[in-house]
Amino acid sequence: MTFTFHPEAEAELYAAIDHYEQCEEGLGDDFSIGVYSTLQNTVNHPEAWPILEEGLRRASRTAFHTVSFTASSQITFSCSR
Repeated sequence: MTFTFHPEAEAELYAAIDHYEQCEEGLGDDFSIGVYSTLQNTVNHPEAWPILEEGLRRASRTAFHTVSFTASSQITFSCSR
């Protein structure tokens, strides 16, 4: 299984990484590691996350954000706070 970002979610992710890094050195890295770890877990175990509605699940394994995704043969991620 592969994953892609919705273009707006990808832009938001990079903006958030920059924001956290400006708040405190290393915090952007911590945020990035948390997000990508969650993404990898959703790719490996897409059925493990609670269903929000038909075709939409939510993974909230980071201390910063919730990651919502739709799963089929390819996972598409969007971000929400």
